[in-house]
Amino acid sequence: MKGQLDTRCLPDSDPDWPGVYLKQGEWFVSDGSPAQVRTVLGSCVTVTMYCPRLNIGGITHSLLPFPLPGTPDTANLVGRYVNSSVRHIFGKMSARGVVPRTMEVKIFGGSQMFLPVPGKHENKTLNIGRRNVETALQVIGELGLTVTATDVGGTLGRKVLFFPHRGDVWIKKIQRTLVGKEGKDG
Repeated sequence: MKGQLDTRCLPDSDPDWPGVYLKQGEWFVSDGSPAQVRTVLGSCVTVTMYCPRLNIGGITHSLLPFPLPGTPDTANLVGRYVNSSVRHIFGKMSARGVVPRTMEVKIFGGSQMFLPVPGKHENKTLNIGRRNVETALQVIGELGLTVTATDVGGTLGRKVLFFPHRGDVWIKKIQRTLVGKEGKDG
């Protein structure tokens, strides 16, 4: 079916593996068991981390780069922000014995979902996707990690399928469509 990610055609995918759908503001760290984690991104960013030695992986789905000053109770919203979610899964994986230098780190998403109005200057505050990617790169650098793969930016959303026990990530770009436009003649 067009626009759908069909895992039946992916190598070594098993429909009996536990499946997790990661919503905005959520994160997941595996225990090494086979699993598949799905999410859909626009301007949001997903960071995956994987340790080949222990077959442990983690993934985020963050909406914003960081909380605005005065945002109440951000401790309960760790997954919502790039700066805290990346540090959070890094901490969870480190607690399970993952050595930072062995981590494979990948970044996905960060599309510009709000296109600039023709004839006007680009409003940089509306490009949340770019700011999310910049923040992810900054935090990953602060943690002493190296990014091994990216698929970021552009104007298309992405469907993501992550196998945390192998570190494999499959991406499918989502074409833009007009919502609510009727196909009437004349």
